[in-house]
Amino acid sequence: MLWVCCGAVTRTLHPFYQFQWLDVLDSQNEWLEANIVQIIEVRGEPAIHIHYKGWKDKYDEQISIRECMDPNHPQHARFAPYLSKARPPHARYGNVLPRDGLQVDILDTTDKWLSGEIVEVKHFRDGPMCKVRYTGWNPKYDEWLTAETYRLAPLRTFTKAEPPRALRNITSATGAVQTAIRATLDNETKFRQLLETKMNCTIVIQAGDGNCMFRSVSHQVYGNPEFHFLVRHRCMEYMRSESSFYSQFVDGDFHMYIERMKVRTKFHPTSNAELMCVRVRVRVVWTDVW
Repeated sequence: MLWVCCGAVTRTLHPFYQFQWLDVLDSQNEWLEANIVQIIEVRGEPAIHIHYKGWKDKYDEQISIRECMDPNHPQHARFAPYLSKARPPHARYGNVLPRDGLQVDILDTTDKWLSGEIVEVKHFRDGPMCKVRYTGWNPKYDEWLTAETYRLAPLRTFTKAEPPRALRNITSATGAVQTAIRATLDNETKFRQLLETKMNCTIVIQAGDGNCMFRSVSHQVYGNPEFHFLVRHRCMEYMRSESSFYSQFVDGDFHMYIERMKVRTKFHPTSNAELMCVRVRVRVVWTDVW
């Protein structure tokens, strides 16, 4: 057992295990919520791999369990029972009784409410925990949360039902919704009129050779669509440098996706991740059918 001193009170922290939530003192002397990703071996002895909630993987730490459990070692004082030191962003909402298949609202690691589902419930040393899956997200982003967590709320407490896939929001670079319209062959004229009257924009047709999106960005940034390959290459290299963020928008192997997308005439209709790495103020209008 690991005994952690909290002021005048001594509290018990159960032996470490995978998926366990803890409060951990970071290098800036701030208590943060952290999760044990896995129990590993470092230099021939057991260690914990911890990930700080809301922080990139590069800030993860691997710490010897022996050092954590030694009262005379500096690492010992860095650990406390979950939410005994770190401050949650808000109180617990509603009364969610976890069970397999229950749809809920989930507060993600960036403190944004998303819809999802409890896909598994298990009993761990500190009590029951539930495995949650975010709607529309790859299972690799599933999380194990404590049953009493503040990060669960009854479905639609903070989220709204998803609109039909045929609808697309015309959104500014800041994310403010301008309007929404079904852009099909039957109402393309109305769509063009909307662009001209509401947004003062004119459609510029690009060659349909698989480079059309990058041609459009090149046209807006450089005034010439022929620099599309430069735009494509820079986008892919930037996505590669920030893979910990952009990989969540790509199904399958992220690095293979980057290599495929670096090839001329290659278009990936199911992912808009490359649009987000264009570091200029470009307004994007996306439609399903032309």
